[in-house]
Amino acid sequence: MNARARTWLIVVIVTALVWLYAEAESLTRSEQEMRIAFASPTPDLVARVVGDEWRGSVRVRIEGSSAALGQAPRALRFELGEPGVSAAEGEHEIDLRSALRASREIQRAGINVLDVEPATVRLRVETVLALEGVEVRPELIGVELTGGLTIDPPRVAVRAPRAFVDALRASPTGAHVMARIPRAALTNIVEGQENRVRARLLFPEGLQDPSAEITPGEVELIFTVRSRTDSLSAPSAPVQVLLPPREAGRWRIDINPEDAFIRDVQVTGPGDVIERIRSRELRIIAVLWLSSDELERRLDAKRATFALVRDDQTTALPAGLVIDAPETLVRLSIEPAPEPVEP
Repeated sequence: MNARARTWLIVVIVTALVWLYAEAESLTRSEQEMRIAFASPTPDLVARVVGDEWRGSVRVRIEGSSAALGQAPRALRFELGEPGVSAAEGEHEIDLRSALRASREIQRAGINVLDVEPATVRLRVETVLALEGVEVRPELIGVELTGGLTIDPPRVAVRAPRAFVDALRASPTGAHVMARIPRAALTNIVEGQENRVRARLLFPEGLQDPSAEITPGEVELIFTVRSRTDSLSAPSAPVQVLLPPREAGRWRIDINPEDAFIRDVQVTGPGDVIERIRSRELRIIAVLWLSSDELERRLDAKRATFALVRDDQTTALPAGLVIDAPETLVRLSIEPAPEPVEP
């Protein structure tokens, strides 16, 4: 190959390289989805997004070279205290475009954030508090014990955001957690002798927070079962209406004849109580408790609850006894009682 040919070949190669470089460095725009997460760099704070509309991702419109766009991150994790993300306790409106532009990963990729949808998100930052000596309460449904019950340990520690700790403390029965025995472990309980069962600790119903922790997470329950849970089926239970004493005589209440009895009643509970129901020492009734407000509103239907009757006295259900039926709705009519006729 002569010198002129070699020169032309070099020119062509250099030109192609320059063109490829220019193409790679020319600015283009793109739109993509990006996962966004917020976290605390220390265990003393917790961050969470406020609002059900947040889905954990945003649509971003970005600008940069082809090479830079290819390096754009698909997910970003913002730590409290980073530019645009406040670490102060309280609620903050985060400008997502500003936070993305300040991100080191975005800057390292060499791209420019033009737009973000949604543009903002509300972030709640809470201090994490430790609550020591929280009482453990056992949850033993359908199990009757003889003697006492030992919980080891009887008190535990809770670590959770401030609002959660405040709600736990505000419980009408005092701050506590529940010890629940796994269903599989209940089948291995032996009557008449000491049982040692590991129970998982849970927060009371209505109090849930994924960042709340209980230490330890389990306790040991030591107890002796008096009697085996038994069950029976009753064909029906008569419906009785109970009113506040001050409402007596003021209303005429008629129960729909089809609902005068609750049918197909199922009873589960301690064996000795079930036996007393079988022997008719205890009778099951369905109770319709009507408040003054319900009477004034002329309520036309309500679900009945169950009670027991012994020696013509109505009593509440003993611990561990569960009574249910497929349908407990009772239809009724309420009218003011007629004025007494004067002699």
